[in-house]
Parts: sequence; structure tokens; C-alpha cells
Amino acid sequence: MFVKVGIIYKNMITKKLVSIITPCFNGEVFIHRLLDSVLSQDYKYIEHIIIDDGSTDDTAQIIKKYIPKYKEKGKTLIYRFQNNAKAGAALNTGLKLFTGEYLTWPDSDDYYSQQDAISIMVNKINSSKCNIVRCDANLVDEISLKSELRFSDIKANLKNKNLFSDCIMENNFWFTPGCYLIMSKVLDEVIDDRDIFINNDAQNWQMLLPILYSHKCYYINEPLHNYLVRANSDSHHSLDFKEAIAKTYKHEEIIIETLKRINKKKFFEEDYFKMVDKKYLLKRMKISFNYFEPYEFDKFFNTYKLNNKISLKLILKKILIKFPILYQFIFLVKSKSIYKNKL
Repeated sequence: MFVKVGIIYKNMITKKLVSIITPCFNGEVFIHRLLDSVLSQDYKYIEHIIIDDGSTDDTAQIIKKYIPKYKEKGKTLIYRFQNNAKAGAALNTGLKLFTGEYLTWPDSDDYYSQQDAISIMVNKINSSKCNIVRCDANLVDEISLKSELRFSDIKANLKNKNLFSDCIMENNFWFTPGCYLIMSKVLDEVIDDRDIFINNDAQNWQMLLPILYSHKCYYINEPLHNYLVRANSDSHHSLDFKEAIAKTYKHEEIIIETLKRINKKKFFEEDYFKMVDKKYLLKRMKISFNYFEPYEFDKFFNTYKLNNKISLKLILKKILIKFPILYQFIFLVKSKSIYKNKL
């Protein structure tokens, strides 16, 4: 009897709280899947904080119905409402509230694929000697909820534990935050006052870059998460030229400001700022070329060549964009080739 009590007590003190922060905006159609998947987790020590970023649908009513369901399972669900300020600001609000020793921040339309997902991630972070782990994920169709692909089918560098540069350059890197679990103590080491840079756009570089700069990331070769592929999501809807270019400036600002905060703590061994500048000049040239904007292409081309070598590919693009007929012919051939490959 005394042995059993001792074992129970030991298990209780080794089970540590996992905090889940979810920014959410108008999620009435899909938020239930994430809530159900957290509710069903066999890991009981969970606090789930949902920051409602100004929803105008029935998101609040749906979430509040789950509060007693969580309580019945020994878990905690916390709901907070704020005026719409985008996902980065919502996550920043949640960072001030969580109390767990582990942290993850899944998007509201994604959800866990199995009941032991969090248990597996907690066990791996404890046994891997890494302070951050990432799992694989299924790419799930928003209508059928079926999956034919995993991230690992289309991404490389799975065994690479040093992901800092890959994260900056988006080099075979997946940003789906529900795939990551981090130690809270590490977050507090690298992000002052749990305050991330926000500019009404993406929020994951601000979280991942400071941690990945100093810590290796362990890969779990299991699809523990489901990533919902939505046609009308912010990351998938079509942008006009000005919107596409503006997005690159927002993303560049996020990375640069996050790097500045890291650089206050440690000296960079490599000039990452130049890396970022080069990356986004290339992106803007690519966007200008694809939208057939010769003046904008030349502007970015001339800025790029001041500090970088010009590749043959860029020279060819510069020539093509000067001749609309040749440009249109190349795109016609390219589109036909894509169509044939789909058949």
C-alpha cells in the first residue's frame, strides 16, 4: 500500500503542465476539431488558452461550451477576448497568461491526429536532450478531412537539428506551430518579458528563431498533427501585385526585428541581416517577373546587383521582361507543361 502511494506521488510530480495557446478569429466552422483533439489527449496536465481575436461569429459560444468538458477531463480551458489585432498580437496576449513548463501554440484550424500526440512530444523532449521538438503532420483536405501527404513527403532536412538558417530562409521548413513543443524556461531565456515583435502578420518566426538560434530541435518521425489545407486561408488566397510585395516587406520586418532582439543577447557569427536582405530582393524580383512588372523588376534588380553577384537566370529574366511577346510565349509553354503533368 505504501509503495503504491509512493509511486502515485512520484508520477504526479513528474507529470508537468503543458500549455497550449491558440489565437482564433471567426473559427466557428473548425475550432471544435482542435478542442476535441485536445480534450481526447491521454496527457491530462493541460491548460489550453484561446485568445479570441475579435471574432464576429459564434466562436465564443462554441469555445465556452467546452470549458466544463475540459474540467471533467481534469484539463483547463481559458477563454479571452480581445479586439481584432491579428494572430501575432493574440499570441502575444497568450504568452503573458500561460503557466506550463511546456508550450505549444497550434492554429485554430489544425488539430492533433492521435490521442497520445502530446504524451509522445513530452516524452521526446525529455529524452532527446533538446529543448524543442517538432513532429510530422498530415496535410488534410478541408472538405474530406482526408490526407494523402505528410510534411515529410515534401520537405527535406529531417535529420537536421540546427534549423535556424532554414527557418530564416524557409528552406524545407514547416512553420505549423502545433508541430512544435518547447520548454517554457527556454522561451523565457530568449524572449524578454514573453513579448514578441508584432506587425499584423505572421507570428511564428518571432517564436522559433530565438529558440532555434541557441537550441537544437529533435524531429519526431510521426504525423502527430493535422494541418488543414484551406483554399481561403490567409496563406493560400490570391494576392494582387501590391499585396504580394507588401507581404514581403512585412515578413522581412518580422525577421529583422526578431534578429535584432536576438543580437542584443549574442553576437552573430554570420551576417544574417545580409542574408535576409538578399532573400527578399530575390523574392520581389520573382514576384515582379511573375506579375510582369518591368519597372519594379528593374528597381529590385539594380538594388540587388550592388552587393550580390548576378546569376545567369536573373539576366535571362531581365531580358525576357523587356519583350512582352517573348515573355508571353515562355509562360504559355510553361503553363502547357504544367497542365500535361497534371494529366
